Amino acid sequence: MSQKALTEANIKQLCGTKAKTALIKGFISKAGKQFDAYLILDPADLKTEFEFEKRTSDQPPRLPKAI
Repeated sequence: MSQKALTEANIKQLCGTKAKTALIKGFISKAGKQFDAYLILDPADLKTEFEFEKRTSDQPPRLPKAI
């Protein structure tokens, strides 16, 4: 998934009661940029989706990481 292998712990979290993993670091977008996200399982269609960290108003915007 987005060039990132899920661990057994990630899969257990995703299939658990919250249907959400801990923050997973190092996903790669189609554009080749790295990002961090939670995976959530939509119970209606059993598809996974990304959920991104919530930013607080005092956090500056993130700059792209140099590759």
